[in-house]
Amino acid sequence: MTIGSKLAWDDTVLPFQLDVSDMRGRVARLDGVLDGILKQHDYPPVVEALVAEMALLTALIGQTIKLRWKLSLQVQSKGAVRMIATD
Repeated sequence: MTIGSKLAWDDTVLPFQLDVSDMRGRVARLDGVLDGILKQHDYPPVVEALVAEMALLTALIGQTIKLRWKLSLQVQSKGAVRMIATD
């Protein structure tokens, strides 16, 4: 997505390919969406980082597969955050 000659980066997942090195990937930036999610809660910084990572993973994975339904990602641990889930 471009605005004039500038690339609009907010809330975007952008695929890329480097032909010379035969690499493909995706770059994601979730500024507005993530700010909206985190402003609704008073999470400690460590939990905010986990929420940000999960949202980013969900966006990246969701863009790589064609879905007819909603993608949910759940991670369980034995640490301070027992389970975290994103849609």
